[in-house]
Amino acid sequence: MFKVSHVAESIQGEHRTVNKDRYGFFSRDATEFLVVMLDGVSSEANAKHGTRMAFTLFEREFMKGKVSDLRDLVLLANEKLKKSKYEGPYTTACLMHINIEQDPWIQFCSIGDTRGYVITPSNIIQITEDHVSKHAKNVLTHCLGMQNICKDEIFISEKMHGETFLVCTDGFYSIMEKSIPDFHSIFKNTRVNNFSKKLKNMLKGNNSDDATYILVRIGNV
Repeated sequence: MFKVSHVAESIQGEHRTVNKDRYGFFSRDATEFLVVMLDGVSSEANAKHGTRMAFTLFEREFMKGKVSDLRDLVLLANEKLKKSKYEGPYTTACLMHINIEQDPWIQFCSIGDTRGYVITPSNIIQITEDHVSKHAKNVLTHCLGMQNICKDEIFISEKMHGETFLVCTDGFYSIMEKSIPDFHSIFKNTRVNNFSKKLKNMLKGNNSDDATYILVRIGNV
């Protein structure tokens, strides 16, 4: 029997007046889980409405048991944002689906530059692929709310095994990637109830952007 635990936090950027990140960890019957990470596009005033609407849709559809292909869930959210009354409700998204009754039991899906990682005994490895311009990494080519998003343009991983995973926004990983050994040590060696304090110490004074993460651990009971 497997146990799934998580720790999560969102720290508002020092240069931000509103935190536009949004995250959630949902469970059905203690065997199936959905991790949601959203990062509203900072240049868009209505991005916070986009994250709210997408978040609500992901939670509702998952709790109804309607998760067969994560890309369909992303397309459904995209249609909702496109048809909303808000102009430019753009947000990136990364979903992590866990079903401990299946083997393998982990799958990631993403659009934009919000990421999923696996924490191995020796490294932090990115699973998802960013939808950014080849010429400017801060320019998104795909995100929720955009027109003409096709299913095959949404990133979907192979199903996989693993014990420790990270889902986070660019405000978090932009700092993490400057200190991979230090963050890796925290992820592998720190008790869950001590994560927040240690990570805050790493982020403090460095996060001009909102920094949000969910760390998930899967292990035998």
